[in-house]
Amino acid sequence: GQMLEAHGIDTSLFGQGSAKPLERFADELESGASQLMMDAAKHKALVRVVDVVLLRLSCNAGSDVLYLIVSADEQLDGRIRSDLNRLPGTKKRPHENVRNAAERIVMEMPDVDDDEVTFNVDTNESFEEDEESL
Repeated sequence: GQMLEAHGIDTSLFGQGSAKPLERFADELESGASQLMMDAAKHKALVRVVDVVLLRLSCNAGSDVLYLIVSADEQLDGRIRSDLNRLPGTKKRPHENVRNAAERIVMEMPDVDDDEVTFNVDTNESFEEDEESL
């Protein structure tokens, strides 16, 4: 927490509302799921860098194509986040490639039979985005 505070980050906000507790953030950094880096565009500003893998899971329903959307989830501490409306995804771990992370996403979905999922690795999208972290 000292390094965060030295860079003007209020650590008392961790664990409030939808923000993860400081201990979970520290675990995320230690595991390599995210990194803290200096923002080259701002003086003494720390930024959290995360490689996120999202899946566009679809199935045919007659003439329609349906996509799986995560509408809510439960955090490790029991809090529920609702109104997410996003693609299923995860943070890529340091030892994983994109396909490993995608397979892990599917394996962790209780209602999806991973034997029924076929990965289309020919169409891979990649982009970079800056976003405020809560």
